[in-house]
Amino acid sequence: MKDRMARNMIVAALKSGRIQPGGTIVESSSGNTGIGLAIAAIEFGLKFIAVVDHHAAQDKITIMRALGADIRYVKGNYGENEVAVVERQRMAAEIASEIPGAVFMNQSDNAANAGGYADLVREIICQIGKVDAWVGCVGTGGSMTGIAHGLKVHNPDTVTIAVEPEGSIVFGKPGKPYYQSGTGTPEGDTVGLVLDYSCIDYGEQVSDVCAFETARYLARRFGLLVGGSTGGAIYKALEFINNGTIRGNVALVIADGGEKYLNTIFNEEWLKERDLLSEQVWGQLDSCQNPAVAVTLYTSRPETVTAYQGSGAQLHAIMPDGNVIKAPAVRMTASADEACSAADLIIITAPSHVRESVLHSIAPALPRHKQVFVGAIPGFGGFDWMAEKAFGGLSNIVIWGMKDVPHIAFDLVPGKSVRMGGAKSQLYVAVHCRETPENTDILLDYLKQLYEAPVTLLSNYLEITLTPGNPIMHSSVIYGLIGPWGQWHGHAFNHIPCWWSDCPELGAYFLARCDEENQALCKAAELSLGIDLSSVQSLQQEIVEAYGDSISDPRTLLSVLRTNKAYEGIPLPLIREGRSDTFIFDKNHRVFREDIGCGLSLLVSIGQRLR
Repeated sequence: MKDRMARNMIVAALKSGRIQPGGTIVESSSGNTGIGLAIAAIEFGLKFIAVVDHHAAQDKITIMRALGADIRYVKGNYGENEVAVVERQRMAAEIASEIPGAVFMNQSDNAANAGGYADLVREIICQIGKVDAWVGCVGTGGSMTGIAHGLKVHNPDTVTIAVEPEGSIVFGKPGKPYYQSGTGTPEGDTVGLVLDYSCIDYGEQVSDVCAFETARYLARRFGLLVGGSTGGAIYKALEFINNGTIRGNVALVIADGGEKYLNTIFNEEWLKERDLLSEQVWGQLDSCQNPAVAVTLYTSRPETVTAYQGSGAQLHAIMPDGNVIKAPAVRMTASADEACSAADLIIITAPSHVRESVLHSIAPALPRHKQVFVGAIPGFGGFDWMAEKAFGGLSNIVIWGMKDVPHIAFDLVPGKSVRMGGAKSQLYVAVHCRETPENTDILLDYLKQLYEAPVTLLSNYLEITLTPGNPIMHSSVIYGLIGPWGQWHGHAFNHIPCWWSDCPELGAYFLARCDEENQALCKAAELSLGIDLSSVQSLQQEIVEAYGDSISDPRTLLSVLRTNKAYEGIPLPLIREGRSDTFIFDKNHRVFREDIGCGLSLLVSIGQRLR
C-alpha cells in the first residue's frame, strides 16, 4: 500500500513546483516506500535515489534497483537489530542538498504521506461497510494517521489501534534494538510530524517473537506469506478481539509480503540463533480461533484483579503432563456493571454458599433488552431456586446449570494459575422449569461453542441437584479420616494425604452408604413429584461413565476412587497446626463451607421435606 502514498507525495511536490520534470527525488527507506517511489518516478520521468541501511531486506533493495533506483548505503558499524534511521535521514538530506533541483521527500514529516490513503479508506468502506476497529502498524505514522482519520470521519466510534515494535519510542516506551523492519521509530530518532496521536485510541507494542511467529503461523496454517510487521499487527488484533476490547468489523491491511524474508523470519535457523522461536505464541494463536467469544472474568475481590494484572494479565493452566498453557489475555474486573452489562452468557463458578450474594450483586447489572443465560458450574446446591429468587420478575434471564465441572482443577492461585486434572468425556446441563425449548436450544448452541465434550440436556433440574457429587464425597472421606472410627480421630496429620489416591476404606464405606440414601431421595422425589430421575445413577456409575479409561480398576467404589488418574495428586485441604510439623483441616476451606455447610445440608433438608 506504500505505493499510494509514494505517488501522492510526488504528485503533491510536482503540483507545488518543488520538483521539476526530469528532477531527482531522494528518500530514506527500509524498502516498501522506496519501491513505491521507484515506480512513481518511472511514471513521472524522475530520477530516484534510495538511501538504505543493513536492516532493509535484500530482496527489497534488489527490486528497487531493478526499477532503476540508485541505491546508496549508510556508513557505520551497526548491530543487525539496530535501525540506522537517523543516519539514513541525515544522508538523504545531504545528498538532496548537493544535487541541483533534487528534493528530499522526508516521508516522516510530509503531509502528503497521510493524504495518500484517502482512496484506500474509500475502498475499505465500500467493500466491508462500517468499520468498528482498525489495527495498523506505525512507522512514520502516515498510513496510521491517514487511514484512522478517514475511518473516523465515516464512523467516529471506530476504535483505532497502532502497533509498534518493542524497542520503538513512538508511544514513549524506552528504546532498544529490534529486528522488525519498516515499522516503529528507533531510539535516537524523532517521531515524525505526520503522526497525529489524536486519532489513535490505543498505542501498543509487539515483540519480535510474537510478530515473527505470527507471520510463520499464518504461512503454515493459512498459506498467507506476510511480513513481520504485518504479523505483529495481526497478533495484537487477535489479542484485542479475544479480550473483548474490539468486535464487529475489524479491518487490517497486509502492508508487507513475506517473500522478502524467506532467509530471515521464515528461516528457523536464523530465528533460533537469535532466540526468536516460541511454541507458546502458536498455542495462543490456536486459542484465538473462536474470536466470536469475548471473555470477561468477574471477581468480588479487587486484590485478585491486582494479582492478575501483576502477572502480566496471563492465566496459567498447569496440565497433568506438566505442560503449562498460557491463556490469552482477557478482561478481569471487580465491577459487576463492567462484567455483566453486555453479557450474553454468565457462568458462575463461586462456591454454593456465596452464590446467593453473587446473584444479588449481578442482578442490577444484567441487560434488560435481550436474553441473558445465567448458569452455574457445577449446578448443584439449589442454584435454580437461588437464581429464581434473586432475579424475581426478570423474564429475560434464562437459568441453567451443569451437572459437573468439565475439568478437575485444584491448587488455585487467584488471578494467576490453576492445576488441571482430567476432563469429562460427556457434559450434562439442565434449565429451570420455567424455560422454553427455544431458550434451551440457544443455550446448547452457546455451550457447544465453548466445550469439546458433547453436551446433553437433562429433563429436570433435580437431576443435577440430586446427582451424587462433592457434598457426599468430601464429607464421607473427612468423616472416614477424623470421625470416631477414623485413623486420625483426635490426632493431627503427620503428612498431607491426597483425597482419592489415599482414600481410606472407611471413607469409601461411608460414601457408599450416603450414596444409597441419595438414591432413596431420588425414588421419594419421583413418587412425590411425578418426575423421572432415572438418569441419576449411583456414584460409582457416574464416575466410571465420566472418566472411562482414566480408571484402571472399576470393580469397587474404593478402587474407582483410588485408581482414577484424573483424581491423582489432589491434596486434602490441610494447614499447619501452629508452628508444629503436623497438619489439621482448614475449616475455612470451601469443602466445609460449600459441600458440607450448603450441599449436604440441602440434601438433608430435601429428605426432611419428602418425609
